[in-house]
Amino acid sequence: MKPIATIVSHFLLLAGLFGASACFRPAELLGDETDRAYYASGIASAKWNGPVGGASEAVSGSGLTENRHGASIAGNWMQPGSGGGDAAWFVVDLQGRCDPAKLVLWNYFEFGGNPEQNKTLPNRGIASADIYIATAGSGAKIPAGSGGPFDFAAAGWKRIHAGHAFHIAPVARDAADTAGPTDTIDLTGHAGVTHVALAGMKHFAPDAFGQYTGFSEVRIVPVAGTYVEDPNSPRARLRATVKREANFDKLVFLRRYTYQSSHIYTDHYDGSTLAGGNLCILSPVAPDGKVTELVPTLSDGIIGNYDLSYDARRVVFSYKPAPDLGYRIFEVGIDDRGLRQLTHDGPDEPLMHARYGHGYDDLDPCYLPNGRIVFTSTRAKRAVLCTPNFTSTSLHVMDADGSNIHAISGNTINEFTPTMMHDGRVLYTRWEYVDKGAGDVQSLWAVRPDGSGGAHVYKNNLSLPSAMMDARQIPGSNKIVAIGAPHMPLAVGSVLVVDIRVSQQHASAMTSLTPAIGWPSHYGWPNPGAGFYANPYPLSEDLFLVSFCPGPTHNNPSGYAIHYFDGSGTRQLLYRDDKYSCFRPMPLRPRPVPPMIPTADQLASAPSGDPSEVEAEESATLFLEDVYAGMTGIERGRVKYLRVMEDVPKPWAPSWVSPGCGDSIGMQHPAVSLDGHFAVKRIHGIVPVHEDGSALFVVPAGKNLYFQALDEDYMELQRMRTFVNLMPGETRSCVGCHESRQTAALPRSALPSALRNDPLALAPQPGDTAGPRTVHYPIDVQPVLDRHCVSCHGPAEPAAGLDLSGELTTLFNRSYENLIRRNLVNKVDVSPRDNYIPAVRPLTFGSHRSKLIEQIRRAGSPCNTGMPREEFARVVTWIDANAPYYGIYQGKRNLKWQNATDFRPDPLAATQSRPPLRLAPPSGLPPRGDD
Repeated sequence: MKPIATIVSHFLLLAGLFGASACFRPAELLGDETDRAYYASGIASAKWNGPVGGASEAVSGSGLTENRHGASIAGNWMQPGSGGGDAAWFVVDLQGRCDPAKLVLWNYFEFGGNPEQNKTLPNRGIASADIYIATAGSGAKIPAGSGGPFDFAAAGWKRIHAGHAFHIAPVARDAADTAGPTDTIDLTGHAGVTHVALAGMKHFAPDAFGQYTGFSEVRIVPVAGTYVEDPNSPRARLRATVKREANFDKLVFLRRYTYQSSHIYTDHYDGSTLAGGNLCILSPVAPDGKVTELVPTLSDGIIGNYDLSYDARRVVFSYKPAPDLGYRIFEVGIDDRGLRQLTHDGPDEPLMHARYGHGYDDLDPCYLPNGRIVFTSTRAKRAVLCTPNFTSTSLHVMDADGSNIHAISGNTINEFTPTMMHDGRVLYTRWEYVDKGAGDVQSLWAVRPDGSGGAHVYKNNLSLPSAMMDARQIPGSNKIVAIGAPHMPLAVGSVLVVDIRVSQQHASAMTSLTPAIGWPSHYGWPNPGAGFYANPYPLSEDLFLVSFCPGPTHNNPSGYAIHYFDGSGTRQLLYRDDKYSCFRPMPLRPRPVPPMIPTADQLASAPSGDPSEVEAEESATLFLEDVYAGMTGIERGRVKYLRVMEDVPKPWAPSWVSPGCGDSIGMQHPAVSLDGHFAVKRIHGIVPVHEDGSALFVVPAGKNLYFQALDEDYMELQRMRTFVNLMPGETRSCVGCHESRQTAALPRSALPSALRNDPLALAPQPGDTAGPRTVHYPIDVQPVLDRHCVSCHGPAEPAAGLDLSGELTTLFNRSYENLIRRNLVNKVDVSPRDNYIPAVRPLTFGSHRSKLIEQIRRAGSPCNTGMPREEFARVVTWIDANAPYYGIYQGKRNLKWQNATDFRPDPLAATQSRPPLRLAPPSGLPPRGDD
């Protein structure tokens, strides 16, 4: 048997849930045992200092206690016959005064939550310890936390047993274990006990490898005595909060196995592997309440997320009958009547399964105030940029009967869990990375129900936590509660509260209610021993419903249970199921209906200017008041143009076939750049900026647009590193470039110059023709190098050893690889997950920071060959697009396919375009991804 690398010592305290004065009786104790010792349902908290000295970590739980040794420690944690000595101690805070006749104690060992391995590891656990008590009025000093030995005798504690020998359960605890306590500790004659401590602990000998490979549990419960609770204890405060604010008698929740997802965005793809469970109603809301399945006919499949209608009469939810099928949206009455399917398979579903191994998934439904439903879906047939086959979800809406499905977002990656805000907007998580790190930008955004008015809410410039998931606005508050999660493997972690009135960009606006868990990063959690939270539902700023699983295993199939949870970190068990995990608790009661926001075409008419080749009904209008607002260090008058760029989504087909063809590089499937961005970039044109910094112009709707501020030479001064979607007919405005969203426009003495004329159509740059084009190195840059550079930097005897010829390489060509690898162009490498996520000053990267451009422009340089304006504009545009090689996803790349008809095709704008987002086919099916 191989030892695990992370050793967790797990001490759990159980105590009964009673009133201000109560007797502990065996019947009540057995009732609490249904909680399987993972939760203290009552009065106690504890502190633990493990036997590994400075590596130990004290974890203090208030009322519901998982006291775990949470540090990652490899190697010989416990040698045979050794113990922690005085460095190992465990303190139980009873949060009141107890006069028990005895304590009962459970002593178990468990190997990483694996029952089969547990059965092979008998006779492990705590062998002996000194037992101390502290009593009311004794003045005993309570240890503040871990960090080394603690002299209990000198601190005023009373030792009642020295080297007390403990028994251990003959079979390690697992889901089926019903064994009782292993030891009884007599406390006769000791009154007013407030704390109990085990110190100088010794462990039973570990395995033959000399390593203690798992974690032990000690559970202590006072019995047969009287307890007077401290009214100021966290447990008492939580009980008072529940009594004040949990005014409902029924609860809806989801009973299913925990997802086994590889990433937070793959629940539907590789996470839904265990079928079974149901939507359920708990009544009364108590651990022993009656559970009723809402849709018993669907109990053999997998139910995903759901939403309750505002009148609490209907539930809309995602469901699939088997792991290898796609999720569809269903609706049912709360009385188990009127079950109906709202979304359906398309006619090409069998073809998609044959070609890609999967079809569409419709997920995360949420009722809108106007009766429609917003949800996430893979119907657009887009693939995640950094993987070969994971599908990308984006926001869609449909009528109440499932008709008129259309997308309201064009994201290149994933969007998650829409919920409603108080002002009628949809709050959701959006993952994107326009020229910044690829994995840690899962942030909060809001949009109107028609897809207009998209706005950043929080975290787009923060890398920790990696993701913010399952966000909901707190009733009667501007604050938002969410889960701080890693990027992989599962969207569980810390409970966070965000107050965007403090900041939308700074960590100061974010408070963790579960600090022991830490800030989840790209690959997981810093302290998995502290457990995992999911699906916070706010009842107020002081009380939440949550799903919680104790560590160290995040994907225990039945590990999550429903709790009350307050802002201090105290939990109270509400319901646990014997077979399944329990998720997404929601009170079964009516709730206020948010206001209905007018649609974009109601807010503004179509632009009156000439939109060139973009039809007015498929366009939107943008007004920029002052480009210099927020753009520090750029003198007025220097910005001459805005360049309108697009982050182009990747369709399924080329992503799916590229690894098998050898067309991938790193996380790019297929290759787009060398150490650059994973997305194809498209330029839609430029628009002039007036001397006062204003601009008014028309842009295409339904695209992932971002903007670059340019000087007179079309060189980038500042780049917008996120995107905006605009709906047909929408009119949007901004104060400036990179200004705070909480900034209001300053009063002006005169009307901005741009508003004195009609909106301008986008114009081509010098050398371009009207209309969009993708940035494609073989067409945009290599011909320029051939005309001006190859005479000196040719393949035979290249000057400075720099070959700028167009000779093809395995995936690119010679000049491109040399320019990139010799750092002659400045770009952002998005492969590091947290690269360039914070906002940066103007001129941080791009053509102004590129050695190639310096040489071309430097007087007297042999590279200053009088390059025409049109060609120079193409070269700097390529750099400012983050130096991609390919402007197309389709076609084979690897040099071994050079004789194939689809080898490195020239991109045509039409092949990369998608219909406007509002124009879904009548069947609700997306356009083919390999058109």
